[in-house]
Amino acid sequence: MPGLSKVIVLDPDARAGRQVQLGFEREGVPSTIAAIPAETGRLDLPTQDAGLVVVGGTDERALELLRRTRKHLDESKLDAPIVFAGRGILRGDAEAAGADEVMLLPAFLRDVVTVGRLLRGQPAAKRDHIVGSLGETTGVYTLVRALSALGRSAVLTLMRGLRRGEIRFFHGEVTSAQVGLIHGQAALHQLLLWTEARFEFHHEDIVRRQQIPLSHDELFADAERFLEGVRDSSGTLSPSMVLEQDLPRIHTLGKQIPTEVHGVLRMFDGHRVLADVLEDSPYRVFETLRVAQRACDVG
Repeated sequence: MPGLSKVIVLDPDARAGRQVQLGFEREGVPSTIAAIPAETGRLDLPTQDAGLVVVGGTDERALELLRRTRKHLDESKLDAPIVFAGRGILRGDAEAAGADEVMLLPAFLRDVVTVGRLLRGQPAAKRDHIVGSLGETTGVYTLVRALSALGRSAVLTLMRGLRRGEIRFFHGEVTSAQVGLIHGQAALHQLLLWTEARFEFHHEDIVRRQQIPLSHDELFADAERFLEGVRDSSGTLSPSMVLEQDLPRIHTLGKQIPTEVHGVLRMFDGHRVLADVLEDSPYRVFETLRVAQRACDVG
């Protein structure tokens, strides 16, 4: 929906509304806070160029605000999505009142902004199948966390070259992951290292596989620890870095290089990024990182 880029924020709590607005503004997304009339009549929203409405609030008053917002958009013939970011009501009730997506608080502000950016300007026919690029987000971790907050059953597919990864959500729970021949938590860890990819998020009724037997909080705490460990172990290396063997140097070192290390070094072919090497390596992520770091140190 070209040109529809502005975000309208509606929240009875002025401070909360201002925080949401600032969250979008920090990401370079134009946004405005709309006034909410005290009476329950028609809203008067600044809908010109509006591509998204974020509604906050609590309890029955939030549902009423959602109904008024949806009615206003329908009467204005504006096909803009509504994201509810509030508390005190059921997800189903918020959807019935007009919300396209529901993020029940507490939720991270960055997650609200991430979802808003993905939905902004999307017509109704495309909101259950969103296509995007990791370059438009702050990474796989925040993308998965934001999509999990939607409480949807859906499939997130990531594609980079000939590589393809998949993360499945069961009512918001990250229930399984796969990349190549790797499944479960190890696959999720690999996908967290991807820095470039196209992705599709498609609503779908799925089976709860429970390949990753962790609660929501445990899963994202584990993901944070994994990423911190990678940062600590990789030094100057980056998952998007392409490494290439220095063959004369390898021949010079000869038998000083352990036999099992040669298999990893051969994957430094000048084409594969480090994230691909970590995925293809027969060794664990941190073992492969140590080999890569040591190889760079030796030169």
